[in-house]
Amino acid sequence: MSIKLNKRQQIAAEMLGIGYRPSAVATRLSVSRETISRWQQDPNFKQLSQQSHLELLANLLSDRLLLIDKCHRIVSETFENGDISATAKSSLAIRYLALTGAQSNVYGGIEQRQEFLLSIDEKSNESFRWIMDILDKLGTLKTTNGHLSDAEYRKRAENIVRRKDSEN
Repeated sequence: MSIKLNKRQQIAAEMLGIGYRPSAVATRLSVSRETISRWQQDPNFKQLSQQSHLELLANLLSDRLLLIDKCHRIVSETFENGDISATAKSSLAIRYLALTGAQSNVYGGIEQRQEFLLSIDEKSNESFRWIMDILDKLGTLKTTNGHLSDAEYRKRAENIVRRKDSEN
């Protein structure tokens, strides 16, 4: 947090960064809407608000990756289960492929948001691009995953992330 902002300004910037409307922030902090507007003109306030927004996006992406990983494990376990019929496995496979194909739409929206943020804060967006690059590579790994065991898939995913760490 910036020491150039008072505590109320810091709270306001963080609330705006995570999606609160300015009028809601003003009400919660017992200040006028005009005060919030004035604070929003301060470069330190803008920076803290943008930083909070980027942290929110990073957390959402992290949660999405964890969920996708859990889903992938469940699908893998289901395919390996001998008690489940071939028809049920085929139905699951079709639904899984349909949903994983839709991931590009989700990530496309995030990439559009990333492009907008590029003009605001280059350093923060450098980190965001790093995350998006990893997601793209993980997405490619999923679509080419034809015959990988769960352990092989995890190893390859880990290698993708480690390579990105070593580049920074």
